[in-house]
Amino acid sequence: MFQNLTLRHGSGCMSQHLVESTSTGETFLVKQYRKTAKIVEGVAQMKTEYLMVYNLDDEGNAVYTQDMGDLTMFLSRVQDNGDVTMFLSKSEPFCVATCSFTGLLRNYVHILDVDEIGGVDVADIPFSIASIASAPRWGEKILLCFSSYLQTSSLRQTSPCFVIGARPCLPLESFYHNRLGTLSIGIVNPEKGCVIRLPKKVSVDLVHNDLNDTMVTIGASHGWVASLKNDGILRLHDDLNPYALYEDPICIPLPPLVTLPHCQTKIITNVSMSSSSPENNEDCVVAVKFLGPQFSFCKPAGKSSTPEWTNIKIENPCFYSSRVMFSKKDNMFRIPGSGGHLIGSLDLCEPNDKLKLQCVGFENLPPKLPTPVRELMDSCCMSQHLVESTPTGETFLVKQYRKTAEGVARMKTEYLMVFKLDDEGNALYTEDMGDLTMFLSKSEPFCIPSTSFPGFKPNRVHILDFEETACVFWWMVSPSLFQLIKTRGGNS
Repeated sequence: MFQNLTLRHGSGCMSQHLVESTSTGETFLVKQYRKTAKIVEGVAQMKTEYLMVYNLDDEGNAVYTQDMGDLTMFLSRVQDNGDVTMFLSKSEPFCVATCSFTGLLRNYVHILDVDEIGGVDVADIPFSIASIASAPRWGEKILLCFSSYLQTSSLRQTSPCFVIGARPCLPLESFYHNRLGTLSIGIVNPEKGCVIRLPKKVSVDLVHNDLNDTMVTIGASHGWVASLKNDGILRLHDDLNPYALYEDPICIPLPPLVTLPHCQTKIITNVSMSSSSPENNEDCVVAVKFLGPQFSFCKPAGKSSTPEWTNIKIENPCFYSSRVMFSKKDNMFRIPGSGGHLIGSLDLCEPNDKLKLQCVGFENLPPKLPTPVRELMDSCCMSQHLVESTPTGETFLVKQYRKTAEGVARMKTEYLMVFKLDDEGNALYTEDMGDLTMFLSKSEPFCIPSTSFPGFKPNRVHILDFEETACVFWWMVSPSLFQLIKTRGGNS
């Protein structure tokens, strides 16, 4: 039973609600686990699979509870219908005392949503999610650590590289007058099996935000770094590419961003590119995933004299905080939904204003996890990554569980789960990636064959972030668990 509950945690989309009881003064933290029940006319309908209720005290301690006393709780969601916002019930969750409302059940949670209407007796959790029924359809600072896998039509496959740090150029007169900064770039030397540090001078705007935050580095793909100024212009730079020309860096301004109604274009989750030649390849597509519903893409060197953004509004909220990646194997952009139970795809050969949705079924799941591990996973913030291995043609879905490091406001990876995806959408849990070494960072994740780079070992996941740097491997004595080695806090 508890193994199945753990699997629900791994395959669903988790949201959290803070609910205050005015009558008792209590505050509850509710974790709601939902997954796709079915897809109707291209629209995914979500269904609640599991609930966890915690009672919060003034010190920030969350005590798991199955007894809310006399209270009845209501959870709901706001649906966006173009220019009109429909309130399916109170948009803010709330509690009422059942003694004041005849007919309501005590210690009960009601769920009122566009996808479902139902409820659950908190005392029955985790053994029952009773009477959930389908409802009718109603009509940052700069990132100094990143990695890039450089592949171009004119260059051979090059070694992975990452930015170790940055500082102003010395003497300081050069920094103030020439606006130059110095990067320390780490490049893997396959012959010696080590990392070589290479200094490179770049525009200080790429490594330092001024007091007005006029430029923000938002991600990297195929060796290009994307930045966004307050003018709404997204620019691609090759300055941070150690193999690019030193004296003549390339900067490609893209068309002004267009914000769709009820969307925003200031906060970007990541940028992805279909190839490494946006300056001269007319088929190269640059895709931008914003925090929220908007997803935009354009061809910088397309046949049109004035390239424009194509903007898509994603209706399903499970994609709002997701990252986009380009699948070279399928020639399409793909976005994993929260929890990994749903994947949205945009086929470049068949342009559409909606994502094509695919349900993911999880198989060969790990054995029953120990209670401390389950409790740790439940306290973490989960993100998901789609990672494609170009050499082998395999696609992996990686679930990364992170939580705030004790005493500091930085996130630290606590747990990883790796699944191998097939073409039918089956996610097969695996602890063996073969010869591959995987990299996760603020840029696009990627894999390399370790045999091509003697400095790397197979079946490893490297995490490069400004908050942590780590190497993850599977400890064969204890299946399903992994060890983090060489973990350190990054510079922010």
